[in-house]
Amino acid sequence: MALATIVGYGLVIALAFLLTSPSARRSDASSRRRAGALTAFLWCAFGVLAVAQALALSRGHWIAVGAALTVMVLLYSRMLALRVAVCAGAVAVVMVGGLGIASGTLVERARSITETTSTPDQSVIDRYSLWSTAAGIWQDHPASGVGVKNFAAYRDTYAPLQLSAASDTADSVNGFVRQPLLSPHNEYLLILSEQGLLGFAGFAVLVATLLWGLLRPPGGSLKRARRDPLWLVAAGFMTALLVDFLYGDLGGPTSVLTSVMIGLTAVIALGPPWADGAAGPGGAGAARPGGPTAGAAPRDGRRASGGADDGR
Repeated sequence: MALATIVGYGLVIALAFLLTSPSARRSDASSRRRAGALTAFLWCAFGVLAVAQALALSRGHWIAVGAALTVMVLLYSRMLALRVAVCAGAVAVVMVGGLGIASGTLVERARSITETTSTPDQSVIDRYSLWSTAAGIWQDHPASGVGVKNFAAYRDTYAPLQLSAASDTADSVNGFVRQPLLSPHNEYLLILSEQGLLGFAGFAVLVATLLWGLLRPPGGSLKRARRDPLWLVAAGFMTALLVDFLYGDLGGPTSVLTSVMIGLTAVIALGPPWADGAAGPGGAGAARPGGPTAGAAPRDGRRASGGADDGR
């Protein structure tokens, strides 16, 4: 899960800089070489990260990252999104129909996404059971919940009989380990069950503020923001996070990374670099109607730096 989370964020960042990378069609040769090298590096990074994301075998992160990348391409250019969709469909037809790649772990894992409602596996059954458990806790404690990190203490009281006692994992590093199910694997239900409507209201205000800041960038138009790689990173990250919260929650070492990403998103959404830049629309250095242009001498004869001409 840590691998899937880190790689997913890396894919969002790589795609943002790929979409906004400088064009290789430059007049001088050195600029073309630098632009071409940067684009090649970004494509290599994106390809390696995409393979790692696939091999993580996390269905939830596949959906969340896929939604984030789709939203980013749509925000950047609808025509580009259409071309990407057509190319992806053609590649899928060739790989599955032409080359016969229709079996294996990856394909079976992807196919199981559509079977989560008809024939769910035990992990999906446990997740549904945890969701109903969290909903039951919230119904009995609607205002303030049962307290932070108290879901596990109330779990067995509300859990249905089909819920497993723990999740079994096995790998070459840790061997066989039974992981206790300490959360409902849904951030929204986790907040409602542990913090109630009061805590969920605070979380909703945070998310709404970030989304509002991204949709209405201060000091710049949305059209211009779509060409900014940092803005695209923030938009993709928020999409991935909100989708992933439908079947996952914060926990483990990657929660620190997610918190850092939320902080960076807040900086971009509420105070992006172009808001106070001299070249930004409406920025401090932009020419204002009826005001002096950038670089014009002040009327009182003092220097443009704002300090008195005292000979220092």
